[in-house]
Amino acid sequence: MSLPFVWISLSFIFGIILSKYFHPTLFLIFLIASICGISLFICKRKKPIFLILIALTGAFACRSSLSYPSGNIANFSPASNIHITATIIKPPIEKSTSRGKKAVLILRAEKVEESKVGGLFRATIHTPHQSYLYGDRLLLKGKLYRPYNFGEFDYKKYLASRRIYCLFSAKGRNVEKLSSGGNLFFSFLFHFRTVLLNSIDKNLSPQKAVLLKAILLGERSGISPQLKKIFIDTGTIHILSISGLHIGIIVSIFLLFFKFLRLPYKTNYLLAIILIILYAFLSGARVPVVRATIIAVVILAGRLLNRPSAIYNSLGFAAFLILAVQPLYLFDVGFQLSFLCVFFIVYLTPKIEKIFFKEKILRSKKINLKKILSFAIRSLSASLAVWLGIFPLLSYYFNNFTPITVLANLIVVPLLFFVVAGGFSFILFTPIPAVSPFLGIIEGFLLALLVKAVSFFSNLPFAHFHFSLTLLGMITCYFFLFLFTLLNNPPMADCREVAFNGVKRKFSRSLHFAKKRKR
Repeated sequence: MSLPFVWISLSFIFGIILSKYFHPTLFLIFLIASICGISLFICKRKKPIFLILIALTGAFACRSSLSYPSGNIANFSPASNIHITATIIKPPIEKSTSRGKKAVLILRAEKVEESKVGGLFRATIHTPHQSYLYGDRLLLKGKLYRPYNFGEFDYKKYLASRRIYCLFSAKGRNVEKLSSGGNLFFSFLFHFRTVLLNSIDKNLSPQKAVLLKAILLGERSGISPQLKKIFIDTGTIHILSISGLHIGIIVSIFLLFFKFLRLPYKTNYLLAIILIILYAFLSGARVPVVRATIIAVVILAGRLLNRPSAIYNSLGFAAFLILAVQPLYLFDVGFQLSFLCVFFIVYLTPKIEKIFFKEKILRSKKINLKKILSFAIRSLSASLAVWLGIFPLLSYYFNNFTPITVLANLIVVPLLFFVVAGGFSFILFTPIPAVSPFLGIIEGFLLALLVKAVSFFSNLPFAHFHFSLTLLGMITCYFFLFLFTLLNNPPMADCREVAFNGVKRKFSRSLHFAKKRKR
């Protein structure tokens, strides 16, 4: 079976979709699984049966994730003035609103009143009287309630995909800190993160500091709605949250640095894997970061094992690994966009390059012109591939159409590389007073240039407009996209060419041996 993890992942996804929308009973799932298990020992063709078993596993995993155990805090009825003992498991998020400050915490429950419980919940502390850290054990008094949806946004599903089924609200004076603890490694890492955030605030202006914290550490709480809007209108909002693009840039920076040190290439990939995992935790280990990190680690591990060409298999393995932990991530927009971006870069970019590349460019005697044009065409092809691949999905979910994204990314993505590289240099040399002001000026200039570029593209005519696709419209767009690529790059033609070359080689060998025998 070629590309085994692609087929395994697709089968698992099919099972999740089947369970989500058709609600098969557990008895039916186990009955079909038992029949398939017996068939494995009887039938000769085992691969289809094996894939059916994987699909049934996906269906069972989805059913399991839609429910929670009896000891979960979500089993308690909504109530006011309830006492909960819990531990903070992620770095808190502090926000400033028109009503004052608030802290958003993700906690693991230990007790509700006197009853022992488990499970996660999201707490909002209004006007906190102190700062909260990862590992703090708290006693909270407030209101426990169920999540509710905001308009078209399914907030309940969003939280359920993160195994959070209830919310909690309390005032700062009703929160008591019992003790500090948590894993020592994570406590050190999150403390270092706080130091970095404070360093950025200290050395940059507020607007630039907010932007750099969002780009480098995923801290988006201070971004103004006006600034966020210009990024949305140009389709470049992805640079304000750590995603696959950021992870790819950071991996490139690490690999370039290790190459400069002349380290063996396997050592380069191994160190890059370790550092990118540390960076994922440093940036808060939020779901999009973890997702992008898993994809990057799988691809780097493939290169480490001298298997860089199996990119589709690496993507399939990453998807299977993520969905095995939480099947409901399949219905998360971020999950879908992450994998679609990587898939269409790999799948569409070479096909678009064939359209753009001309023989005159390839045969040009001017080497510098040839390199510049080749780089420009490859960059444009990658940008266009991503836009074509995700615009139906963006239009379906967000009712927005941004054709300017193709051009904007040609400027914004290279700028982002320099912003990230400059940000790391700035943070690294912050303790050195003679160097940090100079690097701060450079980083501030790059951030200002980034905002100016995005603002310029957002103000162009027809840069963005409202456009909504239905589910059928989205499926139709993808159908015609794949149909167009198949018609322009027919796989049968490739197969015929391969087959013809194989026959030609066999004929040449036969002719060679026949001549030898005559001699």
